[in-house]
Amino acid sequence: MTDPAGNPLSSLDRPESLAEQAYQRIRETIASGGLAPGQKITERNLAFLLGVSPTPVREALRRLEQEHLIERLSARSLAVAKHSSETIQELLYAEALLRGALARFATGKITDEQIEELAQIVEDMGSDEAMSDNEVAQQTADRFDALLRRVADNASLDSLTSSAGVFGRARRIRLIEQWSPEERLARLQIHREVVEALRAGTPIVSSD
Repeated sequence: MTDPAGNPLSSLDRPESLAEQAYQRIRETIASGGLAPGQKITERNLAFLLGVSPTPVREALRRLEQEHLIERLSARSLAVAKHSSETIQELLYAEALLRGALARFATGKITDEQIEELAQIVEDMGSDEAMSDNEVAQQTADRFDALLRRVADNASLDSLTSSAGVFGRARRIRLIEQWSPEERLARLQIHREVVEALRAGTPIVSSD
């Protein structure tokens, strides 16, 4: 996302709505940490970095403010919102609930081969490497969720999952580092229950 000149956003393409592109690009940059929590931003500077007029940026920032990703400090002053570990943990819990909903939509669509693929991913989650390496643990969980989303094929849930998952990998891994062995095993068991429920054709709503 960073160009050779050090711009963390890079210019936008033209075919689709510039406001939508600006929204997605700024949102992704917040999620990845390219725009840090508490960092002050302006419409004019973001418009310059994106290579567009302030109008689409203004619309994008309005949406991000509604999502509590941007805070308005004053009439003309904005900053990337700061979120506590507790807030991010709540969003991870929301993701877990959405995972259960995805499993419901996957019922009747998922093949035996895909169920076994999910089961193998869960086994990978329980490996010594994943249980001791937080980066591997998150990568494996991401594989599980990506396959479940693909099978469920539900645009509305995809959008909700995207909203809940706005915080980037680094912040998630910092949270995982704080988990006790019991919490790690509980997370693993939840994923196992999702797989078993899919096998039975009666998926449960998961929690994390």
